[in-house]
Amino acid sequence: NGDIEVAEATSGRPHSRLRASGTPHPLALSNDGRYVAAFGNKEGLVLFDRRSGETSDRIERRQLWSNSGARVACLRFSADGRLLLAGMDDGLVRVWSTRTGESLLVLETGDSRVAWLDLSSDGRFLATGGREDSVRIWNCLWPDEA
Repeated sequence: NGDIEVAEATSGRPHSRLRASGTPHPLALSNDGRYVAAFGNKEGLVLFDRRSGETSDRIERRQLWSNSGARVACLRFSADGRLLLAGMDDGLVRVWSTRTGESLLVLETGDSRVAWLDLSSDGRFLATGGREDSVRIWNCLWPDEA
């Protein structure tokens, strides 16, 4: 049904349920567990803010990208959770502020598809890989509004 269940690791007891339409793939979790991002065929890319409520019906959800454009191939949060990065099927990397949901950057990688991406722990470098077996390292300067 596409629901994402958050459970306690020690007991396995369900903590909350995030409602998503359709099977979410890919999925990413911020380091502190506050944010969950999921891309599904029905809703597109959705960001859940678990800090907004302890019960499922109070968890804030924000649609960042519709499913009418390119599909999301991979997701990654910055180490501090301020940024969400998405590698797209059209070769772009899109970056959003998790605080505001604002689109901060669109990066043309030169690949036909971004198959994977990773961010250094200090957020200064972004690595991307595409279908063309290419790996690129990007030096990043992020906007202060993030």
